[in-house]
Amino acid sequence: MNSDFLQILRPATVYPCHSVICYLMSEHKYGRKTTLLIWAASALLCSALIVICGLHPESFVTYRYAYVFSVIAYTAAFIASSTGGVWKNVFLFVTYVLFFLLINGICMGAVKAPLGESDALFLGVRVCMFGIAVYMLWRYVLPAFRSVSRNIRHGWGMLAAVSVLYLIFVSAFGLHDTSPGGDSFAFMETEVPFLTMNLLLLAILSTSYVVIFRLVGYLNKENSQRQLKLWQKMLEHELCAEKEYVEQARRFQHDLRHHNRLLAEYLSQGRVEEAAEYLRDYEASTQETQLQEFCAHPVANALLCITQRRCEAGGICFKAKVQIPERLPLSAPEVSMLLGNLLENAWEGCEAGAKDPGPAQRKAELSVYARACDNKLCLEVKNTVSRNVEWIGGLPRGAKGEGGIGIGSMRAVLEKYKGMLRYRMDGDELAAQLILPLGRQDPSAGA
Repeated sequence: MNSDFLQILRPATVYPCHSVICYLMSEHKYGRKTTLLIWAASALLCSALIVICGLHPESFVTYRYAYVFSVIAYTAAFIASSTGGVWKNVFLFVTYVLFFLLINGICMGAVKAPLGESDALFLGVRVCMFGIAVYMLWRYVLPAFRSVSRNIRHGWGMLAAVSVLYLIFVSAFGLHDTSPGGDSFAFMETEVPFLTMNLLLLAILSTSYVVIFRLVGYLNKENSQRQLKLWQKMLEHELCAEKEYVEQARRFQHDLRHHNRLLAEYLSQGRVEEAAEYLRDYEASTQETQLQEFCAHPVANALLCITQRRCEAGGICFKAKVQIPERLPLSAPEVSMLLGNLLENAWEGCEAGAKDPGPAQRKAELSVYARACDNKLCLEVKNTVSRNVEWIGGLPRGAKGEGGIGIGSMRAVLEKYKGMLRYRMDGDELAAQLILPLGRQDPSAGA
């Protein structure tokens, strides 16, 4: 009776392991608590179904239907409860199934080869192996995967197809039914070679995934560097345009006395219509060289102009009410790093929300508010978000890693000038709030 109970418990215990790992892998679309309830319910339902089937061991067909149902249920639950595209979730789930089969095969081979078959020993080994797998997944694999995968916009379908091919390969070479009655599955006829093959396959597939994602990470790094260079060129162009505008304004001011003389001559001769026409032409010529000015600081103004154009191109509503003084204690590169990264992260968040295939949201919006008071610069950058924001160490997990891009650069600048930065949710908007002292700080004192 004890042996029968262990044979029933043996397949039933795997579903809690599945639920724990799927919970860790999923990017919780409905929040952590709801996702936890989904996976707990899936584990209880599938485990209960397997236990019920185990009470009738004469019907192996029922077991097969139960396993098929559990695979479909877990696949649907993972795709439905995790954010991201369908193909990304398919890739993650199929990859997990692939590695589960290999780890489970290693457990079977390790137990049967030296010690003989034992359900109790197998359960103990599997619990230990999956405990190690959960720790490795949570501590090392998932952070590395997420830092790379968030920059992958396309190609998840191809990665999912590769994982499916890997799964077919492993299933074809590792699993075959050797029971004449069809009442059990057996792996290769001798268990020691099977254990060796599983270890070899695990090493090969792990290496291939590492190579693939290292290559993707390298390509993403190159792409980020190209985007940074493009951003710098746009900033240089905007600053040149501002300098040209200032020079043009000086020329207009210098030529103003000539315009006044000409208008006075028209009016003294009663040629009012010609004077009005001249003023209209003059106004048109000044409008052609007009520069959008958000604030007095040239670098901050250039960054806001660039962000406005990017928002207009992407159909994002841009609002700015900014009073940044012309002189700041920060150098121009430091202003670019601090404000540029805040605006870039907000724009990335709006762009991701606009492309999100989820339920319809209000129009993406990016707003910037800044004013100087009490010898401090107070700045807030808001952007709409289309899904629940996950927080890591007080920072939102952005589209390009924890807190978005450039968080290290921003922290360095803030520490140097004793500034503060915090993130908070305001309804469906993510707000980055910054306070920066305007009095010059001694960098060595802040170090």
